[in-house]
Amino acid sequence: MEAPETQDEAQSDKSSALTLPSVLKISSASRARELYEARIPLANRVPEKFWDGYTGKERLCGLKAILALHLVSDGQLVPREFQLKATIALCTGKDVLVDVGTGYGKTFCMILPALLSPRSISLVVSPLKKLQEMQVLEFRKYGVSALAINEDTPKDPKLWKDIAKGRYRVLVVQAEQFFIDKGHWPKLARQLNVRDFAKLIKYFLVDEVHSVYTLGMDLHGDTAFRPAWRYLAELRTKLGSKVAVAALSGTLPKHIKKVVKELLQFDDDRLCSLKLSCNRPNIAYALHEVVKDLSDYRNLDFLLSDETGARLDGQQRRKGIVFHDSVDGAIAAKVFQDSQLPPDRRGRGIIRHYNAQMSAEYLQKVYDDFRDPNGRCEILHATEAASTGLDIRDICWVVQYGLPREMTITQQRGGRCGRDGVTPSIYLVMYESWTREVDLSAALDEERKSNGNLDPDRPICGKITDKIKKRDRTGVSMLKLVQQPHKCIRKAFADSNDDTTSDGLFL
Repeated sequence: MEAPETQDEAQSDKSSALTLPSVLKISSASRARELYEARIPLANRVPEKFWDGYTGKERLCGLKAILALHLVSDGQLVPREFQLKATIALCTGKDVLVDVGTGYGKTFCMILPALLSPRSISLVVSPLKKLQEMQVLEFRKYGVSALAINEDTPKDPKLWKDIAKGRYRVLVVQAEQFFIDKGHWPKLARQLNVRDFAKLIKYFLVDEVHSVYTLGMDLHGDTAFRPAWRYLAELRTKLGSKVAVAALSGTLPKHIKKVVKELLQFDDDRLCSLKLSCNRPNIAYALHEVVKDLSDYRNLDFLLSDETGARLDGQQRRKGIVFHDSVDGAIAAKVFQDSQLPPDRRGRGIIRHYNAQMSAEYLQKVYDDFRDPNGRCEILHATEAASTGLDIRDICWVVQYGLPREMTITQQRGGRCGRDGVTPSIYLVMYESWTREVDLSAALDEERKSNGNLDPDRPICGKITDKIKKRDRTGVSMLKLVQQPHKCIRKAFADSNDDTTSDGLFL
């Protein structure tokens, strides 16, 4: 049975002013439904069949989520269906696996539960400082107090007192801050042992969860780059079953998804699993072989034209990113391309480089200019730092300069363009000539015998050593992509992610 209408709810009938606190006080689905029909335009409502199968409690949660987001966005937004499903599941104690392409709005799967739980804490695990900063700003934009915690977080006693009292409803944390490091426990790790603080934690949300595998595991003889990611299993156990868990990623191939589900102890009976394609229909894919080798940056001359940096009236910048596998390569390419501009446009910030070795001030300056519709930067030469840390809607092309080692990296980088879902965009992978010469016969034979149980990104050499060359450490899936030109690239990406959606295949 539904709860009867409260006095507070009845009082709100007499006033047209709806506030977030009044939305959160709603205790009956029928009352929430009345407000939903009164406040949400018909064109913005979810289809009626969406509610089929949901209990009264779940409908109440979903309707409150819609009203809350509509309210805090000044009437501009309502949740998409997958965001609503994730929110309902988390708020009713279920775990959630969000396998949704980059740019579709996974962050709202974390914002909405926090909005509906103002007296609770959400722990968000995030891999990069730049991404942490962006997520904190996004939470705050919708009225949720949030704080990034990493090795740069001040040790100010007042700040940590506020953290302990739950004054920050969302803590966006680097995985390393949960575990012992060089013999010392970080302050947040120690805070988790305080019972009053631990009781406030309601949600444990792991963003870019593929990092559990790609960063946290020892793979093919290569030591884990950030082992703290695999230790999140211990944190899941420590937090207990009363804390709902969400795992979110834009690239979750079958073999990585299996590891994630095991490590985060997901039970299929209480798991809400959501899937949307990472293949946006507005993105075209292409492959192209470089001439000579990657050090000949004339291969990138096609990116320059008489209009590059000209700032013609009424002309929209066709800005994009060139991804490199090394900092030196990104800097050298930037310097070469800048020298090819007309003299009066050189050194003006039209072409820049972006990597994790630069100062925070430089990175912020470049990011702000690149994001600004009226900024100067049109071409950004970047490394891994930008593959998950840049959320800019109007990037219309991405070039991957040199074949990446793994399919997951390839798709993450391609996901930087076409994020508005409308602008025609292109993702071009430029590969070295040697990639067509590698003998794949043994690897393909091994695949046939394995019944699909092999890591598709395993290195062609089998095992990685310290002095191994790129030719030997490149993954089988990427070499297959180059050596099977008859296969549709979109289909290859869809197959990699076990994606059978119509968007995935552009049907």
